[in-house]
Amino acid sequence: MAVSELRILLKGSIVRLIYLSCCLGAKTADSLKLLEDDFLGLAEGLIQAGVPSVLAFRWPVSDAGAKTLALRFYESLAS
Repeated sequence: MAVSELRILLKGSIVRLIYLSCCLGAKTADSLKLLEDDFLGLAEGLIQAGVPSVLAFRWPVSDAGAKTLALRFYESLAS
């Protein structure tokens, strides 16, 4: 899904918080790609759609590590 499609889907939604994490893509992706339809582009599209809180991290971490961090984040948020 492109950032523009995500922005259209979330425009006017009740979503108030989105958590993003990026794994090895932060290290391996082309820098122009990171600005358009990858991590930074996603964050920008979410903000433009009106989501008031976007929490994110971006560093080279394994896919398993990124998943573990996301799970711990949501567990902490829910408790």
